Amino acid sequence: MSTLATAIEFATRAHAGRVGEDGDPEIFHSMRVMLRLQDELERQTAIIEDAGKTSDELRAAGFAEEVVLAIETLTGRTGETYDAYIQRVIQHPLATRVKQADVAEHASVVSKMPVNDEQIARMGNYQRARATLAAAMRSF
Repeated sequence: MSTLATAIEFATRAHAGRVGEDGDPEIFHSMRVMLRLQDELERQTAIIEDAGKTSDELRAAGFAEEVVLAIETLTGRTGETYDAYIQRVIQHPLATRVKQADVAEHASVVSKMPVNDEQIARMGNYQRARATLAAAMRSF
């Protein structure tokens, strides 16, 4: 079974050369999300969630099935609205906890960007998501 160290190495290779919207290496976002969490599986999920790997690749790398299922849940689907996506995520407790940290991190980054209509819309999405995710967490 993969460890957090393995997950960090795996994600670092997957993110190599990719730059985030804030200009930092994209792996930094995943690391900041990971550091908002405490549990080993939460941290593994957070660091590899945006790595762009298939479920089969994650299983072959030795990640726990719970992590693979959470990442499948956290992967957006074509044509899915953000609100529908969040409703799907809250069906999976591990995915919910990771998404809660991810939304907090995204909101932190977006709040530092110049204000425009796109950023205002994103912050609205994050506010709705925070409320929905927090309510779901209370029911687990």
